[in-house]
Amino acid sequence: MQPTIKLCLHKIADSFSYIQRNRLKKELFIFVLIFSVLALGMHMSQWLTHPLEHIAHLSTHKMPYHPLLYTTIVYSILALIRVVINAIIKLFRKR
Repeated sequence: MQPTIKLCLHKIADSFSYIQRNRLKKELFIFVLIFSVLALGMHMSQWLTHPLEHIAHLSTHKMPYHPLLYTTIVYSILALIRVVINAIIKLFRKR
């Protein structure tokens, strides 16, 4: 392969990785935001009155993974809605 072609392929791969990293950061931010909103919304009184005790009781809870489960469900529903909206927008976008 010629050096110029190799350099071009490297640039394309680097830019693709950069786009993927930014997309991953965006999705991770959305997930953490949903997690925070749900945690504060569902347990606001516990977080305000006794936050350290509340965190300590997570390990003895029957379902200690329930915040991640609920966050994943809400994230999946929102992702599905985003996909449908993007598909509808693509249908009506001018070409």
